[in-house]
Amino acid sequence: MIQQNDLSQVRLNKSFAIWTIIITVIIVSVIVGVGVYWYQKSVTEKEKEVQSIKEEFQQQITSLQNEIKILREESKSIQDRISALETEKSTKERAAIVTIPKEESASAKKDTTFWYTYDEGLAKAKEEQKYVMVHFYTTWCGWCKRMDKLTFDNEEIRKILSSYFVAIKVNAESADKVKVEGKDMTLRQLAGEYNARAYPDTWFLKPTGERIGERKGYVEADEFQYILKWVKDDQYDKVSFAEYVKQQQEKGDTPKK
Repeated sequence: MIQQNDLSQVRLNKSFAIWTIIITVIIVSVIVGVGVYWYQKSVTEKEKEVQSIKEEFQQQITSLQNEIKILREESKSIQDRISALETEKSTKERAAIVTIPKEESASAKKDTTFWYTYDEGLAKAKEEQKYVMVHFYTTWCGWCKRMDKLTFDNEEIRKILSSYFVAIKVNAESADKVKVEGKDMTLRQLAGEYNARAYPDTWFLKPTGERIGERKGYVEADEFQYILKWVKDDQYDKVSFAEYVKQQQEKGDTPKK
């Protein structure tokens, strides 16, 4: 028969085993619970981070959309302004055509015979052994128009050009063609050959067509007279332009109005 002590020991062992299982279950549950908590917390933080990125990205998109809207409005405003200017220009041109007096036709004819096309001018310069002035311009260039009116219309400049130069005018944006060394080339391409990018741009050539140099931008009549004399007097390869002007002024040779 089993003694009383043995029964007690058996009960004690069973009780210990049960409590061991209960404690183990509790520990496992706590560990699982903690793991689940941290996992959910991590997921929540990631979701918040993703949501924050989404919101920031959406704000950037909204900002870009607003900027695009502003640019479209500005573009429309600019286009409206351009249309208004073109209309104004067209109106002025029509008015100018109507109001041109008859006596100006002689001046227009003189201006036509004063300027030559590129290929015709080079041929004439070679034949007459004259220097060449090539003036690049565009129809929209305000400084080009100012130079036409205040510089090339100067009587002394026209006199020097007619006597010692062949004057060539080139519309740097024209698709008209000329022959250059036996090849067809548009005036736009010709301007590119001379690296004429800003206007007006004036080049000077020897009678052979060899390039001497250029003077970029608008040039007042006084300075242009000195430039023409510096070239025609063959001083361009002897002294600097600044030194030449100084010499001429010391001699009392001042530009004529």
